[in-house]
Amino acid sequence: MYTGYDKKTETEDIVYICINAYWEPALIRLPYLPLHFSWYLSANTGVPYREKPYYEEKESPEIAGEFTMKERSVAIFTGRRAR
Repeated sequence: MYTGYDKKTETEDIVYICINAYWEPALIRLPYLPLHFSWYLSANTGVPYREKPYYEEKESPEIAGEFTMKERSVAIFTGRRAR
């Protein structure tokens, strides 16, 4: 997990990277965020072949605390103000 503050844009930078190296799916629980913040899925290599494994900021799905990762995959979450 990486957190910081961007003085130029005056926004929080919160990034959480998960790696599932196991050969079966794994349920992960995301860390709690400050009030009025939510987790959004930015990238997920566990998607079916031919689907893009990343999301633009406006289209990224909100994740409500838990996420099931596919086997041998990587997921990147960003914490930002809830929509």
